[in-house]
Amino acid sequence: IRDLVRSRGLGDVYKRQADRLLSVHGSDSQIALAVREVADAYYYYTEDYYKAGELYQWIDQHGSGAESMWVQRGLVMTHLRQADYAAADAALEKLRSDYANHPRLALALHEAADAYFYVGNDPSRARQVYEQILQDCPECTESMWAQRGLALTALDLGDKADADTAVKQLLSNYTNHPQIAFAIREVADRYFYQGNDPVRACALYQCILLYWPESLETMAAQRGLAMAKVLSGENEIAKEA
Repeated sequence: IRDLVRSRGLGDVYKRQADRLLSVHGSDSQIALAVREVADAYYYYTEDYYKAGELYQWIDQHGSGAESMWVQRGLVMTHLRQADYAAADAALEKLRSDYANHPRLALALHEAADAYFYVGNDPSRARQVYEQILQDCPECTESMWAQRGLALTALDLGDKADADTAVKQLLSNYTNHPQIAFAIREVADRYFYQGNDPVRACALYQCILLYWPESLETMAAQRGLAMAKVLSGENEIAKEA
């Protein structure tokens, strides 16, 4: 069923299959895992957030066992997609309080924070969650994304000083992270498009080209460098870029 959902374009076929999964296999010991995977597929692949939320709620109501934390994360994200911010906040608080000792909490919080930032347009709430990740799990893989999140949210909140500090820490603490070039490119784009700071954007695009020339972000960095130099008044240099 998950693969049917991922394939898209099958109309109501996969919805009927999902309903059949619940009615026929509702008592199976692995039903929570199966339904959670289908719900994730609805969320990430077909962008049917209503159906995803319906399935997450079904799991939550019928006992989710090992899937409970991922279900709670899913509820945060689907509530935000449906603009039910009070329900999203309640689900987030439950996620933070009930799963404080879960070994994968940082990943769930990272996804929830990104949803608040990109979907809910709530950089203040997102920043709180990013800060929690850095405080509770400073050595985990998700800490790099949280540090990137602090830079992004600071820019959206108009706090250039905090953004610059967050970027310095991102560059100094995560140089060898496999996704660092992508994170820096995201921040550079934010300086350029939302922060109206082409000079700072230029510096970050140049960092990508200098320190991670083999990364997949080099083309985007070269493009960004040319545009940022035009806006910063370096037209001749932009032609060379």
